[in-house]
Amino acid sequence: MIIGLDFDNTLICYDELFHRLAMEAGVACPASGASKRAIRDLARRSPGADATWQRLQGLAYGPRIQEAHLFPGLRDFFERCVQEHADLVVVSHKTEYASDDATRTPLRTAALDWMDRQGLFHFAAGVLKRGSIHFCASREYKVARIRELGCTWFVDDLEETFLEPNYPREVRGIFFAPEGPRGIPHRPEILWAESWEKVAGHVFAD
Repeated sequence: MIIGLDFDNTLICYDELFHRLAMEAGVACPASGASKRAIRDLARRSPGADATWQRLQGLAYGPRIQEAHLFPGLRDFFERCVQEHADLVVVSHKTEYASDDATRTPLRTAALDWMDRQGLFHFAAGVLKRGSIHFCASREYKVARIRELGCTWFVDDLEETFLEPNYPREVRGIFFAPEGPRGIPHRPEILWAESWEKVAGHVFAD
């Protein structure tokens, strides 16, 4: 079994970081508890609109990424993968640099450093290896890489991945959406999970 994982908003949770950055930028938002998606919508209604959101993304994905955290339940999921002898790969649509980041932080390097500092390459007997991380310049290339790697499953927070015309129908998809099954593709091979416990339930169902 080869389980493919997206990175942004699937392995790494930015909710608290985006809230912090929005507050620092003067975006009107709740005192706490706002998700990344909610912050995006608020930022796009603020002065500067999309420019404000792009600036927040540039900070979160680049120089401030170490303030983000691992989604709850992932370490248990990795342990289950070891027990079940499942291979893990990460396939992420991530450009080299953000469109608005004065520091010009290499985003792919920042993502790898974050995973390293989380101990993911040493955790659970090396279930996730550096050589199993794949960054793609476009969603089309990402879907092609999922096919090339022979994934059995793929977990992603973006429904657009599963709606790509060339998404391989033989790869069971799990739409990771903690806020609810918004826009889930209506196809029998695409399932919904609101947590990593639910992901494990789908993947390792008896």
